[in-house]
Amino acid sequence: VGILATVLFSYLPIVAASRARPVAALHGQFESAHVGWIRRTAGNLRRRPVATVIDGLRRLPANVVTLPRRPGFRTFLLCFAIAATVGCIAVEYAGIASGVRALVVGAIAGTGTLVAATLLTQIFVVIVWLVSKLPAAGRLSFRMAFRSMNTQKRRLASTMLALCVGMLAVGSVAILAQNLRTFASQSSASQLGINVVMQVPPNAAAVKQARSAVSHLPGVLHYDVGAISNSALLVSVDGHSVSSLLQAQRKTGQVDSNTLTQIESDARGLEGRDITRNHYNWTFSSGRELDARDAGTNHIVVFDDLKHIGVRVGSQIVFRDGTRVLPFTVVGMVDSQSSQSVMANNEVDLGYLRKVGLTSRGGSHFSLVYLNIRQSNLKADVATLRSSLHQDLVLDLGSFATLIIKAIDKLALFPEIIGALALFAGVIIIANTVALAMLERRRDIGVMKAVGARRGTIVRFLLVENAIIGFLGAATGVGLSMVATALVDQNLLKIGASFDWLTVAGLIALGVLLAMGASALTALPASGEKPMRVLRAE
Repeated sequence: VGILATVLFSYLPIVAASRARPVAALHGQFESAHVGWIRRTAGNLRRRPVATVIDGLRRLPANVVTLPRRPGFRTFLLCFAIAATVGCIAVEYAGIASGVRALVVGAIAGTGTLVAATLLTQIFVVIVWLVSKLPAAGRLSFRMAFRSMNTQKRRLASTMLALCVGMLAVGSVAILAQNLRTFASQSSASQLGINVVMQVPPNAAAVKQARSAVSHLPGVLHYDVGAISNSALLVSVDGHSVSSLLQAQRKTGQVDSNTLTQIESDARGLEGRDITRNHYNWTFSSGRELDARDAGTNHIVVFDDLKHIGVRVGSQIVFRDGTRVLPFTVVGMVDSQSSQSVMANNEVDLGYLRKVGLTSRGGSHFSLVYLNIRQSNLKADVATLRSSLHQDLVLDLGSFATLIIKAIDKLALFPEIIGALALFAGVIIIANTVALAMLERRRDIGVMKAVGARRGTIVRFLLVENAIIGFLGAATGVGLSMVATALVDQNLLKIGASFDWLTVAGLIALGVLLAMGASALTALPASGEKPMRVLRAE
């Protein structure tokens, strides 16, 4: 991949340079050869549209016949062949596909990437041209920078592309990790409305003791009770055995193994809540949340992973807990991608659990106490509960969020390093581009210094030029990373997309500073060129 990519991206500028007119090259007009037939055809269409169209149609058969012999067409085919080969190797190596499918997918991916990069580069050319037409506001450095940008549009566009790709990699990882951290830290408070859960034995004395301990705690904003039956197992859906439904899904292979594992997890456990007081900001794929009208009924809310075994709103499902057989009616299905459960994924009315005996003494039956404690008191209150209630399980949901955030930071570290390396590669490309431009501008710099231009003036205009390029490339890369992150958050992770504008501004500023630093490495020595040495060489 490295060899083919190098051949591709070194061959293109070589071909472009080989077509430059000698007179244009000697005059330093290295981009004049790119005018080509498009501008000529556009000019002819403006002057004599009918004659141009007739002449084009008349020459079309001969142009089609001679097309394979033209160097430009052969270059076009070679570029796409190399891009398709690189794509095939990458797809095969990544294990995305194999055999003939790998060739097709790889060819599409490789050529698509080449086309996208080409289109983006052309967009950057237009942007650079538009910026070069801005008024200089009476500043010599801006006027010189804009003039230079107008004569090197394509080279600067390729520099912007390199910086854009680097900022896209770094920005996407940074913004996505930030969104995941925000979601992990806010999920328990915003979706569940609680941050501490206590699991106590299912008897009145234990619940009373827990209530007494909670009543002496400062900072308690919400208190509620519930119950859970860990041994309750879903055994039937609309008269069909759950085990046979799962077996059928395994045979067909239409559901992946991870989803089947999640279905088996969702099929176990019942959690009862006081539905007249307790509501959660869950996202329902169908149906509704339990409310006061469901009190005392066998209505249930389940996660929508169970749809793969035929569960839907209105389904009659049966749970078994020991010798008890409990029928339920599904009234709502929760989007599993955007929901947080506390102890079990099946929500029922607490009063109904009490009525059917699932809150009685038993090894898998427990009472639950839900608490929402002010953050400033959370750590001390949890420590107090754990020291006074030794037989109870006290869970700090915020600690789970902390562990998740630490895991996110570790997972994001390696992609951020890769993104930083891509950005570093972009900086090297910028430095090389500026160095090459300095070699071509030796004559211009010598003439400017000969007529009185100072070294500081030359350095300023070079820094201004590359600062503008750095800003445009970084802003585009960060903008694309925001779009990509929003699409991933909403369609794949099912979480809200948010952006810290301080982070966005920092990434753009980083791109500008890197571009200016890379240009300063070569601009400072070039600006000290002695004018007599340059003019003597000319």
